[in-house]
Amino acid sequence: MARLSPLAVGDEFTRTIALPAQSIFWTKGFRQNIDGAFVGAGMLNLELVALDRLGFDLANNTYALNETARVLMRTILPFLILMVVARFTRPVEKERLDRFFVKMKTVVHENREVDAREMELSYADPDRFNHKKLFPRTDWEFEKWDRVDTIGFLLALLTAFAVLGFFKLLLSIGA
Repeated sequence: MARLSPLAVGDEFTRTIALPAQSIFWTKGFRQNIDGAFVGAGMLNLELVALDRLGFDLANNTYALNETARVLMRTILPFLILMVVARFTRPVEKERLDRFFVKMKTVVHENREVDAREMELSYADPDRFNHKKLFPRTDWEFEKWDRVDTIGFLLALLTAFAVLGFFKLLLSIGA
């Protein structure tokens, strides 16, 4: 290899780094077997095989892009399958669903008499809490967040960061 000329302060240069080739479909790349043939090692990424069969050119993608596509398929595909199956199956009777969601939506009270009264009001009018629906006039039962939900989420987030901070503290003590 030819020796490069030394750089002086202020000189510009270009450095090209070639990342090592990685297997697209196999998690641990390829290995050579006893016969000298290369075989895939690790788990087969069926999501990427499906994308390849659908016509996507995965060989020109970066490894990170292929992994992102794989994770997105593993995340989104189950929900799509669930929606398709739900569309073609017989729905549960409305009265039974109403009784279930009434229990889910009615706020629990510490006082049993107040709690029983609230449940009776909800059973009498199952649509009592429909004004809280995030997607009105649909079968989706997502509710809009209120102050209690926001405080609960923020407390859970704070707790998660506190636990991570505690673990970091423990690791720094041992270092």
